[in-house]
Amino acid sequence: MGRFDNNKLQVNEKRMILQHYKAIKETLLELQEETMNNLDYSAFERTIEFIDNKVNLIKNS
Repeated sequence: MGRFDNNKLQVNEKRMILQHYKAIKETLLELQEETMNNLDYSAFERTIEFIDNKVNLIKNS
């Protein structure tokens, strides 16, 4: 992610990034709910976990 891992992000940049991550996560959760029950959710879960980790890194920087 390069630039997003930089600890010197401005507050407004952090807000923008967090809003994008939130929208992506909400979309993934909606897609996961709409997906047939017998499909493997691991890709969704790994992606959501990745997003959560990035959000935590940004919030803690």
